[in-house]
Amino acid sequence: MPWNIDRFVDCLKPFATQDKISGLIEDCGKIDLSSSPIKKAEYTKRLMDNFERQFPEDVQIKVMESCGRRCTGASTIEKAKRIKRNAQNLAELIDGLNKQHIGGGKLKLENNKINVEYGKCYCGMVSKTKERFSSTYCNCSRGYLLELFEQIFEKPVKVDLIESVIQGAKSCKFIIHI
Repeated sequence: MPWNIDRFVDCLKPFATQDKISGLIEDCGKIDLSSSPIKKAEYTKRLMDNFERQFPEDVQIKVMESCGRRCTGASTIEKAKRIKRNAQNLAELIDGLNKQHIGGGKLKLENNKINVEYGKCYCGMVSKTKERFSSTYCNCSRGYLLELFEQIFEKPVKVDLIESVIQGAKSCKFIIHI
């Protein structure tokens, strides 16, 4: 399921009153999930700009990370776990994930860390934007990778955002510390 405003609101509820959430959403105007990709990106940019002005950075990270965790599909996690069960080692796991295009299909193992690279932004809410976004939004992708790899390894992992397309880079890059 693609990122959407309802998921964002649900993830924000532990950190804000309903009045504050309603105000944040109303300040951004209206959006419909059937809107054009450009309209979705414009709306999401307004939402993120307002969100950053109204909430501290730690809340921004937690909310967007939570959105990304919810975006990680159960079928993807099950497929990844099946690949892990059949892999003899970490290199085979990475190879299997790449063959199934799980985690972007360009995972590379280096010094017991997994380098992730996406050649494009996969998020349907922002992928068509020409404007730069702050890295706050990319915590959604961090959350997706956190959920995926924590489920695969059955332990906490750390994910660092290195760069992203919506920040002006040619690709999105993350490092997963396992």
